[in-house]
Amino acid sequence: MTKFTSFAIHSKKTLLTVFTLIVPLFIFVILSALSQTNTIQAQPTGSTNAFLYLPLVSKPVTYLAPEFVGNVTLPGALCPQEVGVNPTTGIAYVANHDSNNVSLLKDGALIGTVTTGEWPTLISSSPLDNRSYVTNLHGGVSLFQGDQLTATIMPAPATPGGYGEPYAAAYNPVNGYTYIIHIGGGGVVQVVNGTQTIANIPLLQGWILDVKIDPTTGLVYVANWERGLLFVIQGTSVINTLPIGWGPDKLALDETHRYIYAAHSSPNSQYPHNISVTNLDTNQVTSISTANASRRVAVDRLSGLAYVTNPDADTVSVLQGPSLLGNVPTGNVPWGVAVHEASGYAFVTNKFSNTVTVLRRGEFVSTLPVGDDPIGVAVDVLSNYVYVVNETSYDYCNSLNQCYKVCQQPASVSVYQIPTNE
Repeated sequence: MTKFTSFAIHSKKTLLTVFTLIVPLFIFVILSALSQTNTIQAQPTGSTNAFLYLPLVSKPVTYLAPEFVGNVTLPGALCPQEVGVNPTTGIAYVANHDSNNVSLLKDGALIGTVTTGEWPTLISSSPLDNRSYVTNLHGGVSLFQGDQLTATIMPAPATPGGYGEPYAAAYNPVNGYTYIIHIGGGGVVQVVNGTQTIANIPLLQGWILDVKIDPTTGLVYVANWERGLLFVIQGTSVINTLPIGWGPDKLALDETHRYIYAAHSSPNSQYPHNISVTNLDTNQVTSISTANASRRVAVDRLSGLAYVTNPDADTVSVLQGPSLLGNVPTGNVPWGVAVHEASGYAFVTNKFSNTVTVLRRGEFVSTLPVGDDPIGVAVDVLSNYVYVVNETSYDYCNSLNQCYKVCQQPASVSVYQIPTNE
């Protein structure tokens, strides 16, 4: 055998060995990739690439523990009490109750301060565009478009004795109307198309403190505090009245699982419960007692959980529909609550502990430090910021046992952000 023949045979054996090693490895890589649940992306028509379809390897977004961003000072703000974020623009609006103005923040930073009516109280936003509403108890409803105050919607009296004192508002994405509830005049619902009042619904049953709208059906739910009633409105007419118990303060609506939750701030002997849950499809009301009183409620539509704050008991009640899952201890006087649904984190402000309790899927996670007297909280679903309003006040009582709230400066907003693995 010649040297050349020996070399050729040796080379063939080497190539066969390499081929034997590479092919199984190649097959293993392809099969591993195909075993992933991924989107397949096709090459453009006419491509000369032999591999026309390749899996795109991607990981689901993982939300990490909230991280502190900073405390933002609010110039000229006295006793800020509530904050709301427009889900389209990511702008946060802070109602500075005693200084008659609103602080605006975006991406964790202050972008401006706007003068509004007297005693700005609550914030709500359209889920469809850049419109947000700030109710001023003695000054109409401030309509913002982004960071611009574009109009003030005033009451249009049409009932005996007139009415006033707008307390809360909600935009109806089904018919395009805005519903404003007034605690003056015995309780009136003002229906607005754009900025023009098209109807006044005289409930005349005493104070009404909250309004929520089912974005699927367009039905409007109004809580009456003095009679313990839940009014159901369609268009401009009341179509049902449900007794849910004394003193409903705030509502939260879960249109996905078809429940509306009420936090009752003033139970009585006839209606001793502090929570009610109403089935939106059957109108069945379930009464639940977990504390002497509740103040705020928020829902996690992804998990079907609801969180109700109980200031007197220093707990948060966790519910799933009409089922009470348990009570989670918090700091001193839990008040506000907001849920970041994508991550499942719930944030509870502890007014007298200067902390925020963080829960996830109904269980305690951690305690975060914030500023003085945290009260309101809201989340930005666009950039995952969490805004905590620090009221920065104290109560003063004189020798006649007359008590007043004293606002201090500087008020602030504590900002956290929920990072991801992206």
